Amino acid sequence: GDSASAYNGMLFFEPSLQNYEGSIYVGKTSIYGDPFSLNLEEHINPHIAVIGMSGTGKTYMMKSIAARACAFCGINILIIDWSGEYNQLVKFLNGRIVDLGSEGIDITEFIKSNGFPDSEIPDILCTLFNLGANDKHLIQNIVYSLIAENKSVCARSLREGLEKLGNEEQLNGLKELFSSSLFSIHPALHPGMLNGCLSINLLGLKRDSERIAVASQILHSLLNEKYKGNAHGTHLNTMIMLDEAWKMLYKDNAIEALFREGRKYGIGVVVATQMASDISNAVIANAA
Repeated sequence: GDSASAYNGMLFFEPSLQNYEGSIYVGKTSIYGDPFSLNLEEHINPHIAVIGMSGTGKTYMMKSIAARACAFCGINILIIDWSGEYNQLVKFLNGRIVDLGSEGIDITEFIKSNGFPDSEIPDILCTLFNLGANDKHLIQNIVYSLIAENKSVCARSLREGLEKLGNEEQLNGLKELFSSSLFSIHPALHPGMLNGCLSINLLGLKRDSERIAVASQILHSLLNEKYKGNAHGTHLNTMIMLDEAWKMLYKDNAIEALFREGRKYGIGVVVATQMASDISNAVIANAA
């Protein structure tokens, strides 16, 4: 089909090496042309750091690893896509794309799945959406009311409470919150749905701070779901692909936590960035 022809000739679909010893085929050596592949089951840690200047093929290699891991090794793939450049690959692999510019999530679900109590949701929402003290006070009142009534704190219940109790001026101040795809009452993605070949397209979000926050919540959620499922074991079942990793590596501890703990839950992480100095010692020490 059209999507298949788009990937004709790319290194990860060389026909003679489709199932090269159960490994992920990367390419050939420059001098002798010998095939080079990664068998991450044989490494102490199934994590990879791809480092190189812009234009040197980092994204190409990331796509190569993702395609082979999914198509030939049966590994679940979760892609954090900042710009939508993985869409074509995910469609080719019959995966799912959640476009946060047109589809939504309820960020409160992920906040709670990551162990935060309902009482901390107002602080997190106000930080994420740059809301003021009055907005925070109003949201806190709604949250405490919902807790007292033993009701779920979620985007729908918060919206209903705010629309009921807030005056016109207060509701105007919450327009950004209400209009955000991260505060959806019809979420397209929930914690526990992070399986198969899945790409989270963050391009449609307004600010980098939102993209980083939602990526962090999703990554922590995946790790926590594995932890709660007691999925101990070194068999690799999920790979996380994070291009332009510099955006998160020093702003959040989700990546470092995955590099440190992912292996025992069957999670491998592949990050790409331009400079080695972008990556902490903990990440380098735990890369294959």
